[in-house]
Amino acid sequence: DRYTANANITLKFDRFDLQFKLSGNTQKQDHTPKVNQARFYQGGQKTTFDYSKIPSLSKVHEDYFRVAVAVEPRDLIFYKDLILSQFNELTTENRLKPTNVHPAENVYSWAGADQIVEFANQHNLPVRGHGLVYEKVMPAWFYRDENNQRASKELVMDRLEKHIKTIIGRYKGKIQCYDIVNEIFGHEDWDTRELTDICGIGFVPLAYQWAHEADPDATLILNDNYHDIPKKRKNIFNYVKKMIADGVPIHGVGFQDHLFMDTSLESVEETL
Repeated sequence: DRYTANANITLKFDRFDLQFKLSGNTQKQDHTPKVNQARFYQGGQKTTFDYSKIPSLSKVHEDYFRVAVAVEPRDLIFYKDLILSQFNELTTENRLKPTNVHPAENVYSWAGADQIVEFANQHNLPVRGHGLVYEKVMPAWFYRDENNQRASKELVMDRLEKHIKTIIGRYKGKIQCYDIVNEIFGHEDWDTRELTDICGIGFVPLAYQWAHEADPDATLILNDNYHDIPKKRKNIFNYVKKMIADGVPIHGVGFQDHLFMDTSLESVEETL
């Protein structure tokens, strides 16, 4: 029964965004919280916290960066007032990850992402779409052909292009920023999985080109974690630098930092 916040700092070359992830136990039978109140269940006891008495995170930092929160559709009910008082940007935590949004070749599951985007638009909050290409959660069908054999590079690349363009085309003008490729780097080198095994790392710049074609106004991010590991940080920096030199439409790097009590703050500062 503990609540945590994970910081996700995005360097967009001209600004920072700070994101938080709501986590903890919720009860489905709970009703929508009252205005300026959040209900939590800790140790089996329901408690109510009136956070109107504390400063708003987004207002405190509004001169420097937006403060975002990663949400699931249920959070828009259980934490509506908390979200609207403390944050000024939403991130689709899991709803646009491949296994959730694209479970079968010609099937897209839009309901969850639609709810988040609709809520954000109703409240004039920008949205960040997270994890469109995420090798750890690509659906199995992506890599199989019509004979259930391993798909060719050409087939997988064609599917990937359609996957990206379909999602971004649906939310053009409604989602302003995307983590196009997510967690492609390991601590030492590429985090090679089936997508890179079939297509090679060359799919990465193409993914950004396809996304840009689908929505030229969207901000496109390469998101990864544990940037405080020197070798990983250097690999990401060098790769993004090359992408920019090659004219790839990439606009920023997402620092999805998982910070712990023993994390070296010096390494974090060095990274930034």
